[in-house]
Amino acid sequence: MNLKDLTKQIPYKWRKGPGNTNLAYIDARDVMDLLDDVCGPENWQKDYKVLDGKMYCGIGIFINDKWVWKWDMGTESEFEAEKGEASDAFKRAGICWGVGRFLYDIDPTKQSFSQVKDSAKKEVKEMNDKSKPTTNQIKAVLAISKQIGEPEEWDTVEGWTYQQASDYIGSKGNGGYYQMERVEAFVKAQKEIDYCKSKGLPPACYNCQKGTNIVSQKPALEKVYASERKSK
Repeated sequence: MNLKDLTKQIPYKWRKGPGNTNLAYIDARDVMDLLDDVCGPENWQKDYKVLDGKMYCGIGIFINDKWVWKWDMGTESEFEAEKGEASDAFKRAGICWGVGRFLYDIDPTKQSFSQVKDSAKKEVKEMNDKSKPTTNQIKAVLAISKQIGEPEEWDTVEGWTYQQASDYIGSKGNGGYYQMERVEAFVKAQKEIDYCKSKGLPPACYNCQKGTNIVSQKPALEKVYASERKSK
């Protein structure tokens, strides 16, 4: 584990900011993916606390046989305030570890939003053509290649670029693999949802925040999602 890798620049997005500007940002899923890739899914965790009416998030990383925590406070968003506050707290805790700190070096721009998007797409493609695939990408490629009867080796895929892995997943992944992945992701996310509820906090994991992005063919899971959405 090289914690310096948490500070590296990753693909980012643009959103409209104050004064007719556009601001670069990453979302909570981007932070989770980088933590998974650098630390391993089993070597990091998050926790939430409410102090004086403010929500704090802490990210703990298992270093030298002990958990090391860094915390920060979130601010409410204009859309779904509690969820936005939890997500913001999580991203700010990530910044304490260096995740997304590069965004402070990207100046706001007053280009039109379409110009910004075109520029960002070009920049992201150039970055992806140079970057190595993430651990999650490699795992996805290996799972897909095994599923279609054309198994790839870890060392081989590790030598690909991020873009090559992304193209492979997009062209050969098909709906079946992603359907399976989404169901597995939901089951994992449900544990986080239950944990948040046990602490009296709003569900804060990505899959809960973005639950409508997960479309399951399993009626039972759809029923659970329907109840979760109502409870929000």
